Amino acid sequence: MKRQEKIPQLILDELDVNKKEEKQAVFDVKPIVEKHQIKFPLPRKVTRMYDFDIKKGDVVKMVVDEEKGEVTYRIGK
Repeated sequence: MKRQEKIPQLILDELDVNKKEEKQAVFDVKPIVEKHQIKFPLPRKVTRMYDFDIKKGDVVKMVVDEEKGEVTYRIGK
């Protein structure tokens, strides 16, 4: 008798189109540091979860909070 293998539940959960994924607000990003600049990349998960309409030449607002040590980018309106 041949044993039937089942698809693991983890794979089925990933393929479920009806399952709503909670949007994550905090991500760990490794900056790319060069001699004259620092680049903060957007993780692939962020670009898939949120629809950013950023085009070449667009301006993004940056807010620096020295007390908290935070840099915040505001994209869009």
